Amino acid sequence: MSLRIRFGAPRANWLPLGVASASIAFDEVLAASPSDPVHGIAEAALAAASGQVGECVLFTEPETYALSFVPVPGGVRLEMKVWPDHRRVAHAGVRVFQSTDTSDNVLVPVWRGLRELGGRWPATPSSWRAPFPSATVDKLGRALGAA
Repeated sequence: MSLRIRFGAPRANWLPLGVASASIAFDEVLAASPSDPVHGIAEAALAAASGQVGECVLFTEPETYALSFVPVPGGVRLEMKVWPDHRRVAHAGVRVFQSTDTSDNVLVPVWRGLRELGGRWPATPSSWRAPFPSATVDKLGRALGAA
């Protein structure tokens, strides 16, 4: 099973996120505050597509997650760690998952998930904190040769 990224419908500043593969089964509802998870994921994936480490912090209640995209020879390592609250003490996070594969098998599914969410964004309630990061998702697609 290849990597799949799925975003649910945003509601009242909460966004369901699902990440699945043969070794990953992650489902959580992310908060839009204090930072926008859609923008964070798009920026982190774009950084990795550009050969740099990309990380974003995703907030739930009460846990805090860090999603990282780390370029490695021949691909990208996708990793998620969790902390029990907003205090992210160095080296204290617990790994939720880690997977290494080609950029096409890691970053393209992220881009597809974001693009699919962007296609549904006009129906998003106006209460979401930030506009959809269309420019960043477009740059990610171009960097991947997918758009």
